[in-house]
Amino acid sequence: TTILISENTYSHVRDTARVRELDLVRLVGRRHPIRIYELRGMAPLPDIEQDLLIDVFAQGLNAYRRRCWADALYSFRRILRYFPTDGPSRIYTQRCLDQLEHPAPDDWNGVYDMEHK
Repeated sequence: TTILISENTYSHVRDTARVRELDLVRLVGRRHPIRIYELRGMAPLPDIEQDLLIDVFAQGLNAYRRRCWADALYSFRRILRYFPTDGPSRIYTQRCLDQLEHPAPDDWNGVYDMEHK
């Protein structure tokens, strides 16, 4: 089971929680986007999990937000070699492939607009 938390919740547990930033989303009916995180645990993570699911994912997310689709895709595919069922990496892999085929407009700001509640 995955536990998602908002940036507000994360601000209260940042010193003890191990999280992975997942996305910057704008919820239906909201004006401002929020960052969402996956709670990975409250103790240090195993090295491979820290290295791939946290660090490499962050590199991929950073590349994605900079519109460096191929670099982002490389990071997410690297994670999937070791964690083939990692949902966030699968989602971003598909988003990167979509962006390579149909690039976002110049004013794209990296926010994912939720279409449904």
